[in-house]
Amino acid sequence: NADQDPTVAAEPAQIIHDTLSLCAERFHVSQVELRVRLDTAAPVDCRPAEIAQVLLNLLSNSYDAVAGKPGAWVEVRAQERGGRMVFSVMDSGQRIDPKVAERMMDPFFTTKEVGKGTGLGLSISKGIVESHGGSLQFDSSAANTTFLVSLPLHGSAGK
Repeated sequence: NADQDPTVAAEPAQIIHDTLSLCAERFHVSQVELRVRLDTAAPVDCRPAEIAQVLLNLLSNSYDAVAGKPGAWVEVRAQERGGRMVFSVMDSGQRIDPKVAERMMDPFFTTKEVGKGTGLGLSISKGIVESHGGSLQFDSSAANTTFLVSLPLHGSAGK
């Protein structure tokens, strides 16, 4: 897409840092523990502001799912898997109903009450990630609610 900014090599720590600067205070105030695990420093080819937007959306969804519950936590992690960078966002909330999981990437599908969400977050996030040659998936095998954002590593042949 010609009207998009070019991608740059960005370090996962910087992307996560930029994302958390936008939302960490809300987690802190609500006593939701925010965990960060950086298992790699390998740069990823992306438009960092867009990936931060995706992570922020996932973190916000997790926050909404767990805020106010005892022992609430949300974890964001960066790791390399199979030659790709995978950001995961996991939370202490209940597992997502498989029927909801099937539809939650659809535009306008939401489980939030009226006025609390447009239902576009995951759909837009999926589009952003796919425009990077990546994928946004719900990990139905994980013990906790987990979303995976997979992106090409910098210099990988996945262009």
